[in-house]
Amino acid sequence: MDKLEGKLSSYHPPLIVIAKSARMLVESAQSGGLEVIALDQFGDTDTRAAARQFCLIDDWSSEAVIANIEALDLQQQPVVIYGTGVDNNPELLEQLQQRYQLLGNSAQTVARV
Repeated sequence: MDKLEGKLSSYHPPLIVIAKSARMLVESAQSGGLEVIALDQFGDTDTRAAARQFCLIDDWSSEAVIANIEALDLQQQPVVIYGTGVDNNPELLEQLQQRYQLLGNSAQTVARV
């Protein structure tokens, strides 16, 4: 049983942080021992240094963001956390929650607020 518990505790799906400025979330996840993929509008050196993989986003349409995620060619279904620039876009959140495990308020909650 100990061997199985060790394998389960070390299993982590890819974590994607999507935000116009993802640095704070990426650094926080990294300090917790997680490897993070950042989709960010600015691409500052701190964000790039903290992320295992980085993608610069300049088109925040649902189609473009989803296309950027799918271009990552991940081996496992990712978990997505969102921040600034996504938190006020219920259409994008709806698309993200249909495809991925989304951590944060649902598109319906954001639309109500």
